[in-house]
Amino acid sequence: MGLFSRKDKKSSAADADKGPGSDAGSIHKSPASKPMNGNPSANASLPHVPLPRAPDPALNPAAYLRSIYAVRERSKYVFELAKRNKSKHFDVDMTKFADTARFVVS
Repeated sequence: MGLFSRKDKKSSAADADKGPGSDAGSIHKSPASKPMNGNPSANASLPHVPLPRAPDPALNPAAYLRSIYAVRERSKYVFELAKRNKSKHFDVDMTKFADTARFVVS
């Protein structure tokens, strides 16, 4: 099971009978697709993508709240509270942070 799995618990017992590589729809990468040094980010190059300017909150508050700038700003506060264990709704497990980031970026 991966970090984020949507498989039903009932079907996982049936999947155990299948051998590795028997699932044609598997999202797991083959060993040949992994980089030689084992670090996928070492060989990756991210293109520069210019972001649009943030909407002016005074002119269009709803557009500003939907912008990536506002979302990042608000999520930063939630993340900081959760890291200090002060959040009522979220728990942070920093040991899973790198795995989660890789999942989101992929």
